[in-house]
Amino acid sequence: MVIPYGGKYYVLDGHHRAFALKKLGFTEVEAILLRPKNGFVPGVVRTVEKGGLKKLEDVKIVRD
Repeated sequence: MVIPYGGKYYVLDGHHRAFALKKLGFTEVEAILLRPKNGFVPGVVRTVEKGGLKKLEDVKIVRD
């Protein structure tokens, strides 16, 4: 699931699948697109901007 904001798409769910597909060489995938009403800024956008995350490789998946 992704949410569009500011010309970008933010992954809300499916990070593991996104990493796996990228590793397999995919450059495009289908996703469920959520379009919030009332133009609010999703929390994920604030988190990404605060953390300086710009691409999928900027995130590390840790399995505990």
